[in-house]
Amino acid sequence: MDDDEDLLFLLSRAVLHVLPEAEIEVRTSPETALSYLERHVVDAIVTDNRMPTMDGLTFVRLIRQRDTQTPVLLVTSSTHLAKEATAAGVTRYLPCRQLNDVADSVRALLAETRRAV
Repeated sequence: MDDDEDLLFLLSRAVLHVLPEAEIEVRTSPETALSYLERHVVDAIVTDNRMPTMDGLTFVRLIRQRDTQTPVLLVTSSTHLAKEATAAGVTRYLPCRQLNDVADSVRALLAETRRAV
């Protein structure tokens, strides 16, 4: 989840390149993402930390109130947030400078989740 539609398109394409069988749902606001998550089960969530109406850590905390299992990848330029992100319920943290690694991070996150089940 991110508010930059161009970035969302590029990230979606990158993930589909690595995981061609993936079904990707894109939301540009935390509110519409939370609404979607109330009605659907997903395998993983990718979110940014900087959004117009709430930050990613608040978004993750709201998700964790209802769902403690779905892995969450937080992509952020705030490198000092790793400890706070973990406390909020983020499964994996990816600094923006490593944005090219998002597809591999999603694949690893899903692999870890499947092994844990």
